[in-house]
Amino acid sequence: MIIIYFSEMKVVCFLVSFFCLYSVSSQSKSELYIKQYSELAINEMKEFGIPASITLSQGILESGNGESRLATEGNNHFGIKCHGWEGEEIYADDDEENECFRKYKKVEDSYRDHSLFLSERGRYSFLFDLEITDYKAWSKGLKKAGYATSPTYAEKLISLIERYNLQKFDVEINQSGEKQLFASHNYGFPFAYGVGLNYFIEDEYYVSAGLSSSFVFSGASVSSGMHLFDKLYGSLSVNGIYAMFAKDETQKFDLALSPQLLIADEPTTALDVTTEAQILSLIKEMQKRYNSGVLFITHDFGVVADIADRVLVMQHGILVETGSVEQVLNNPVHSYTKSLIKAVPSLTPRKPRDISEDIVLKVNNMKKTFGGGRSFLGFGKNSRVVKAVDDVSINLFKGETLGVVGESGSGKSTLARCLIKLLKSDSGEVLLNGKDLTSLSRNEMRPLRTKIQMVFQDPFASLNPRNKVGKIITQGPLTQGFSLDDCIKRAKELLSIVGLDEKSYNRFPHEFSGGQRQRIGIARALALKPEILIADEPVSALDVSIQAQILELLDSIRKKMNLSVLFITHDLRVAAQVCDRLAVMQHGKVVEIGKTLNIFNNPKHQYTQTLLDAVPGKKWLKK
Repeated sequence: MIIIYFSEMKVVCFLVSFFCLYSVSSQSKSELYIKQYSELAINEMKEFGIPASITLSQGILESGNGESRLATEGNNHFGIKCHGWEGEEIYADDDEENECFRKYKKVEDSYRDHSLFLSERGRYSFLFDLEITDYKAWSKGLKKAGYATSPTYAEKLISLIERYNLQKFDVEINQSGEKQLFASHNYGFPFAYGVGLNYFIEDEYYVSAGLSSSFVFSGASVSSGMHLFDKLYGSLSVNGIYAMFAKDETQKFDLALSPQLLIADEPTTALDVTTEAQILSLIKEMQKRYNSGVLFITHDFGVVADIADRVLVMQHGILVETGSVEQVLNNPVHSYTKSLIKAVPSLTPRKPRDISEDIVLKVNNMKKTFGGGRSFLGFGKNSRVVKAVDDVSINLFKGETLGVVGESGSGKSTLARCLIKLLKSDSGEVLLNGKDLTSLSRNEMRPLRTKIQMVFQDPFASLNPRNKVGKIITQGPLTQGFSLDDCIKRAKELLSIVGLDEKSYNRFPHEFSGGQRQRIGIARALALKPEILIADEPVSALDVSIQAQILELLDSIRKKMNLSVLFITHDLRVAAQVCDRLAVMQHGKVVEIGKTLNIFNNPKHQYTQTLLDAVPGKKWLKK
């Protein structure tokens, strides 16, 4: 049994398949390479500012569409040689015989090293002053900087980019869950044939409808699938599915076979409060419809309060407490249960603090849009323009924590990335102590990066898995010209501040838990002694006890270092405990801003009230 949720269409499917068909099309090796690695290139572009079109075209050219010996045996897709390399090596003929090339454990490491290679070497620094959409200038600049010896290297890159329309990846798309429709030909089993339409939602789910035939199956089918990895999609289909329409015109698919047990393993983790509320409502509805039992696995006690009848508490693989939801939440017996409940952030805002009137960061009329390019097939109308940040103006005062809250897709992270110039805003000002950052080149911005640093959401993806913790923390200060001895001393001090011992300095990220990795990310951000810290959903994927530790750590560091913090979150419970003021974002706009206590007690905008109403376990949290 597979359970799939479609957020835009509010569809739940319970599907059992008698056979499975998959889609294959006759495409060139280059097109297959692009499909496989475009998402990876886009992610690197977002973090380092290297056009995805450049990364993909270089990958195609340098790796022979991923089929060269360097690519297949060494996962090296960009022909980067060993210069200063301390990892594994592979040898191949290039400009000279038997030259040393870098060997990686996986392709993702090659892509990340390519980004670091370009961003950390001075000879390529001028490239980052170019527009991210100017692929021709980037191609010529790479040749000028000496990336390759071929006299026609730039022309080759440009030709690949234009042949496969790679420039479309240089603009972020689907920020608002834009839907796309694709045609497909489906086949898989002998004597089976069919045609179908695939309806994509946020590149995660699709619905297809088509005709197929075989010895064992005949007739119309409706199927549903899910994004598995890269560009691979899986689907299951069956006859006998029928559609029904509720009063709200929400489309639902049902099967004659009803599930007796539904296992939901952390289905709401890292979701915003309104989407979370929809998921819980759907599970309740399915449970009622099929009279099913639900085993709901979660670390969110607010969700437990809303959906559970009984609660089982586990620690180190052992069941330490069980009872009714009323009993466990309000009268816990075991010490571990008590500690978990104590760590749940309250919905009652903390006592207001006196805040300085000195403005350290001022944002005036910032705008950032995505889209506007040609359609998927290269003809027809241009794609819809999405206003990710729409005329936003905010102030950050010295020593305060300003929370930015809203649903996923409201523009919170895009705003943060524009502030530190990981993304270039379309217009507006970002004044850091009165100096406008938006007008600065990459080189002019470099010394000011010490003033403003960022803690990223995912502690697993934000740390280079090949580097030891010491290198991760010291890398920033070293690039700013600090001595190695000072950097090492500072790194060990920071490890102590974030609650890790000195032995951590020589360990790799994979040796740490999620909470410990987030501590490392905080230490890295503090290494340059910033005045402003941007925390982008730093605790969204952590359990309540680790979450409480990280929040306490951030608040302690803010006090100790007199930091100003821009805290991005969709969890209003967390916002209530750490933020002095709140800015509420919806569809790229700040719809309400004010002191946290005032917004919680007397919201002015209907959207703010909607967010507050959707908080899971609201009644229990206020007890």
